[in-house]
Parts: sequence; structure tokens; C-alpha cells
Amino acid sequence: MGDIWQEHRKFIMSVIAGMLTVFVGALAIDGAFDSRIRLARGTIDRARSDQKQALPSGYDPRKATENRSNLESEYDKLRTAVARAPSKEWRIGPEVSDSDLYYNAQLEKFRNGTLEACAVRNIDVDQRLGLPDAFPSQRNEQEHWMRGLDVVEQILVIALAAEREVEGGIARIERIEIEKPEKRGPGYRVPYLAGLRVQLSVVGHPRAVAFVLRALSQDDSGNEALRGRYLAVDKSTVTSLDFPPDGTVKERKGADPNDRRRVEVRLELRALDVNPEGALPR
Repeated sequence: MGDIWQEHRKFIMSVIAGMLTVFVGALAIDGAFDSRIRLARGTIDRARSDQKQALPSGYDPRKATENRSNLESEYDKLRTAVARAPSKEWRIGPEVSDSDLYYNAQLEKFRNGTLEACAVRNIDVDQRLGLPDAFPSQRNEQEHWMRGLDVVEQILVIALAAEREVEGGIARIERIEIEKPEKRGPGYRVPYLAGLRVQLSVVGHPRAVAFVLRALSQDDSGNEALRGRYLAVDKSTVTSLDFPPDGTVKERKGADPNDRRRVEVRLELRALDVNPEGALPR
């Protein structure tokens, strides 16, 4: 033993000195951070206690997560049911480089398609279509008016369907008005719920006009082809065009004598746009 000590004394002393250094360092570190560690542990314990007290009795996080998932699913269904997505052809996608040409092409296609079909069925349509006198030069304005035309086209398609149901039932669609796009100043925020308003009048046989009203009020939620095509009816006013027997109203010059057997419905429609990230009304 003595020989080992004599031979390896320096090495053994170095190991012992190193161990003492580590031990003393650990004590110093523990002493320096012990109060901070105790403080942090106390903060964590209080936070856990406050969290337990904040939760209602019988709270089940898993049940809450499941309920949230169900609510989000129901919300998506409701949003899909009331929001209106314009038809693909009435949207200027990012792939469209020249919006002016696209706007003119779609308008021409509309005139040669749906409007021509109405003319063939002797349905007179307001040729202004509710569009502005000046050509909309801005892309966002063109998108606005095209969205309004999408609503007008849907009404014309319904009118054509009513015409097949009651031949000669729809006489004309007139006084079409698409509201102007709103001005967006500094600090503008997209609202949670917005609606593009379109007003127009449908004149025809009472049964054909009733067909149009039923088509607008029916539940389309189960119809895949009509999903996302919902139109909110803000107001509808039905007026008989016949004249009262007492003669208090005089027939206007040039009026169609067939109007005496017709009714007019003035419709105020809205194409609703739901933006989940939009600003809520105050």
C-alpha cells in the first residue's frame, strides 16, 4: 500500500483535489440558485392551484374538446348554408391576367346565352342589367359587378324554369339594380357579414311568379348543385297589375293589356358573404 502511495501520490492527490473542487462548486451553485428554484416551484404550484380553481366542478377537458369540434362543424354547415359563392365563370381568378377582357367576354357570353334564352321565351329583360354607365376599370370593381350579374342570372334561370312550368307565365324582368361597391377608406376592415344587394321586378302570371318565390325560399341544403347559391330575400312585395273596378286608377299609355291578368313582385335580394376572420359589428 505504501509503495502504491509513494508511486502514485501525485495522481491520487490530483483526483481528490478534483473531487473536492466539484463538490465545493456544486454547493456554491446550489446555494446561489436555491432561492430562485424554490421561488419558481412556488409559482408553478400556485399556477396549478389557480388553474384547478378556475375550472368548473366536473370539468372534462376531453368533453370540452369534443364539444368545440362539434360546434365548429355546425358553424361550418351554417356558414355554407347562408354564404353565397359566385359561379366560377363570374369570378376573376388569379390566373386571369387581363381582367378587362375577361369581364367583357363573360358579359358577352351572358348576353348570348341566358339573355338570348329569355328572348326566345319572350321574356323581356332590362338590358341595362343594373350595370354602371361607365366601364368599371378596376379589378375589384369588375368582381363586384360580376357578382351582381351572377345573382341576376340566377333569377333569369329561375324565370326560365317558371316559364316551362307555366307557358307564357313570365312577361318581363325589369328595374334591375345592383348596388354600387362601397368605398374603402384608410383602416377599412372586411366585416364578418356583408351582403351585395340586388333589386329587380318580375312580372307575370300569378302561378309563374309564385314559382319564382318558392324557388327562392326552398331549402337547398341537400342539393349539391345549389350549395353555396343561397340568396337572402330582404323584402318581396307582390302587386296586382289589374285595375280596380271603380276606375280610380287609369291605365297608362302604351301599357300591355295582358298586364291585367298579371302580378308584379319587387324583390330585394342579398348575396351574403361570411368572412370568419372579419370584423364583428359593434
